[in-house]
Amino acid sequence: MKHAQERSQPESVVAPHGQLSRFRISPTDLLLLLAVVFLWALCYPLIRIGLAFAPPVHFAAIRAALAGASLVSLCFLTARPMPQGLWVWAGLVGVGLSATSVGFAGMFLGGGYVTPGLATVLANAQPLMAAGIGYLYIAH
Repeated sequence: MKHAQERSQPESVVAPHGQLSRFRISPTDLLLLLAVVFLWALCYPLIRIGLAFAPPVHFAAIRAALAGASLVSLCFLTARPMPQGLWVWAGLVGVGLSATSVGFAGMFLGGGYVTPGLATVLANAQPLMAAGIGYLYIAH
């Protein structure tokens, strides 16, 4: 009986000594992962199409507003608690006005100057570039 219980538990992603172990992904999770990859791949081609109808920063603001409204709606639909406290909301507004706004503005402004394929490759290579810079400058 104990052997059957061990089988039903999910396998560890990290094996002893830091080696990756084999793990299984369900068909549903695989489809969801492919959907996310597909939607990410559509981002820059859709930006290119949308820039024909709105200026870049205005278009970025519309996208950010729709994303924010979607997240708040999802919180209400799933009965998740809303953030509490003035400092928490001030931090959220600060991140929204800085990181999100600047990132979206750059993404939409850049969409008018480079091809969607190049924009996708550059945007998704950023974590690798950051890791390389981190390794070179802080050896971490």
